[in-house]
Amino acid sequence: MTLDGASSRKKAAPRFLRKVGDLRLKLDTGLHTGKQARQLSHRVQTLYQRLFEGVPIGLYRILPTGQVLEANPALLHLFGYTNLQGLLDVGIAQHSADEEAYQVWQHQLNSEAVLRDFEMPMRRCDGTAIWVRHNARSIRNKAGDILYYEGPLTFYSG
Repeated sequence: MTLDGASSRKKAAPRFLRKVGDLRLKLDTGLHTGKQARQLSHRVQTLYQRLFEGVPIGLYRILPTGQVLEANPALLHLFGYTNLQGLLDVGIAQHSADEEAYQVWQHQLNSEAVLRDFEMPMRRCDGTAIWVRHNARSIRNKAGDILYYEGPLTFYSG
C-alpha cells in the first residue's frame, strides 16, 4: 500500500461492485422466496445508500424549478448547511451568484441531456461566494419532459 492509501482504494471499489453485482444476480435469478428477495433488495439498497452518503463529492437530484429532491452530506457541507431541511427549504437556484450563468446551465442541460464541467459562481448559505463545477444529466419521462436533474457538484477554486 502507498502512503496515500492508493492500493486500498483500488481494491475497495471492485469489492463494492462485486458485492452489489452478486446481490443483483441473486435477485435477477428469482430462485428464492419473497422474503429472501426483500432481504437481498434491502442489502443492495443499503450499499447504495452508504455510497451516496459517504462519497466526498456533493450529489444532488433537483427539479427544474431548483427545488431539491435529494442531496448528500457532502453537498450540504459545500453550501454550509448542517441538515438537509435547510437546503430543502431554499433550493439550489437561490444559491446562484449569477442568475444568467444558472440559466445558461439549465438551458444547456435541457438541450444536451448531459453537461460536463460547467463552472459557475454560487453562494453558501452564509453568503460566501464559491465557484462550483457541475456535471449533470436531465432525466426525462417517456414523453420527453424533464422530470429532474441529477449529478455531482464540486468546489472549484477558480
